[in-house]
Amino acid sequence: MYYFVPGYRPSNDADAGNVHKRVLDGLQGAAYEDDHVVRIVTAGVIDYGPTANGPLRLEEIDLTRVPPSALEELATAIASAKDHFLYVEIGPLRPAMMAFGIGDAV
Repeated sequence: MYYFVPGYRPSNDADAGNVHKRVLDGLQGAAYEDDHVVRIVTAGVIDYGPTANGPLRLEEIDLTRVPPSALEELATAIASAKDHFLYVEIGPLRPAMMAFGIGDAV
């Protein structure tokens, strides 16, 4: 899950941990009966507003694996600087999803 926030301010905006806990709780009863079934969570806050280097551009985000059914809406929301939105994917856990050292990836 990714929380897109233009001009992210740590003092005002929720951090990734708070966002993902609220989303997991909110999906109970809709996506699953109890969030104890959740095996892996990847969560992040993406500041796509103006920065010292200028606003985040769509081409800086790898959207190649976003499902086609969500791609147009996600790309439009990013391009239009829509205020505070969330992108969530739900699916089965596969061994290939376990990635270590992702912070070192180029």
